[in-house]
Amino acid sequence: MDERTYTVALLAEGVPASERIAAELRFIGALERALGAPETVADTYNAWIAASESQADEIDKHTAELAVRWPQVYQAAAQAGLRGVKGVQEAHFELRLARGA
Repeated sequence: MDERTYTVALLAEGVPASERIAAELRFIGALERALGAPETVADTYNAWIAASESQADEIDKHTAELAVRWPQVYQAAAQAGLRGVKGVQEAHFELRLARGA
């Protein structure tokens, strides 16, 4: 089995491990339904990071097109991930790219 190109962690206080894991899996599922393969998720996230750390004229068109998708897709995936999880006003998902992704 290939190593995943990214990992996800739900950062929230007091969420039992089983609920946290289920929420993370829902978040990953929503990301991959919206964007495609794990590599595409990583590419889109990388593009968003590059765009947020650069001036508009410093990134190419492809990077810009990928980057603009990230905030909306992340928000929708976070809502899907947190569905049914109680008392998580301050919760958010953190995505970490694997080395070389």
